[in-house]
Amino acid sequence: MADDPKQQQKQHRSTASVPQREAMMRMNYLYQAAWVLVSQNQVQLSQFYIRTMKSISQKLVIKLDPTIKRTICKSCDALQVPGITCTHRIRVRPQRHVVIKCLMCKTYKKFFTKDYDGSSTIANS
Repeated sequence: MADDPKQQQKQHRSTASVPQREAMMRMNYLYQAAWVLVSQNQVQLSQFYIRTMKSISQKLVIKLDPTIKRTICKSCDALQVPGITCTHRIRVRPQRHVVIKCLMCKTYKKFFTKDYDGSSTIANS
């Protein structure tokens, strides 16, 4: 029974995914710790945690979720918390978008939005 190839393959898959799972758990912990530190005005330490999280994901080739990427500044790795480390502005022209300015390094990010019906604002004009 122990020599069943299906059981061996299943056991091999479960042991092979353990390092990825542990890395994901560590990255999740670092991200949550960075949020706590930003709320306590320890931005530099939270930047270090985010850099560590990004280096883990790059070394193990784990892609970060886009919602997590949108909360991190690309140039200084600061968490984007409105009013503390960034400002959010909604612009309408030429296309509706949200502009996020990092207060640490003064860089801008622009995210285009869609209308409620799902089409973009340029397609409606």
